[in-house]
Amino acid sequence: MTVAKTVWRFLFSVVLPLPLVVISPGAAKAETNSCTGTWTEMSSPAQGPGPLNGIAAVSPTDVWIVGGNNHLNDTEQWDGSVWTDFNAESFQQTAVAAASKDDVWTLGEDGIQGPPVVSHWDGQSFAGTPGPSVAGRWLGRAAVPGSAWRAGDPTPTSGTGTDTVVEHWSGTAWEVQPTPDPGRSDNLFGMSATGVSDAWAVGNFVRADKTRFRTLAIHWNGAKWTHVSTPSPGRKGSYPSAVWAATPNDAWIVGARNDSGREAKTMTLHWDGTAWSRVPSPNVGPRRNALLAVSGSSSSDVWAVGFARVGGVYRPLVEHWNGAAWSVVSSPPTASVLTGVSVDAPGNVWVSGSNSIVAHLC
Repeated sequence: MTVAKTVWRFLFSVVLPLPLVVISPGAAKAETNSCTGTWTEMSSPAQGPGPLNGIAAVSPTDVWIVGGNNHLNDTEQWDGSVWTDFNAESFQQTAVAAASKDDVWTLGEDGIQGPPVVSHWDGQSFAGTPGPSVAGRWLGRAAVPGSAWRAGDPTPTSGTGTDTVVEHWSGTAWEVQPTPDPGRSDNLFGMSATGVSDAWAVGNFVRADKTRFRTLAIHWNGAKWTHVSTPSPGRKGSYPSAVWAATPNDAWIVGARNDSGREAKTMTLHWDGTAWSRVPSPNVGPRRNALLAVSGSSSSDVWAVGFARVGGVYRPLVEHWNGAAWSVVSSPPTASVLTGVSVDAPGNVWVSGSNSIVAHLC
């Protein structure tokens, strides 16, 4: 078994057993335009027992989701009133990123760990984009006006570890960019960018001694990718899931840390422009907690979502950074796990998760 598979088995098999309970379409509520400071759950064409794979909000009237159980090829857009199901591709959609209303990217795989397939929305329609046929696990994506990246790790040959891979859109084609690989096996799971010369990709790696998973962060400065040292909390391992950057001097990594056995606690790391440091974050469950996605509108408005196991039941976990500390806030009532978050304005938060649920906090 590869290191990448071991990481996801820890987060989603040991910590989060599937399948999840199905929520009937009647349990979802209609979206309204008024803000009440509470969660509003929304039905979508992708409704099913599995989680959505990604969400990106440009505005309250322009929200994109991809994935969904038995609808893995779904790409859907919310226009403020209804969902439109594009269902444009036949491959598994794994992520979505939006730079603007006319610049949206969806990332997928052609088969299990097949070559990446990326489509671009120009405001009118989707079009596929050519690129190297590198087979592997593609989970990270980032987009800014005029630029886009995708990241993952190629399928290793038998008996070998994995290496990182990042591809950049040149405007006409995808091009592989050299990336550092500090360990025996290196994996990338999330990406974020603030501009064409400031991007992060995060995951984890194992040294030659194979003792534990460590946090991996690599940075793009406009010329090359470099490995940046990060804390690796957790005596048994560090499991980053996502990264979000507000500015070149302000970024967050979220995930889980493992101290013993099957225990998982939330993990939040902060970049201040000079170094990464560990920041305390709360846990709701006594043994199993994880943050799976992060987004924000500013340095004092950052949101992270995931799950906590309480009383033997998996419950959604939403945490907020106000510029001084992380705190647990209310969650959508019917979701059990939240897998995606996107913030289009202060206090205007969109989340996606289990049962193909989408919820809006406003």
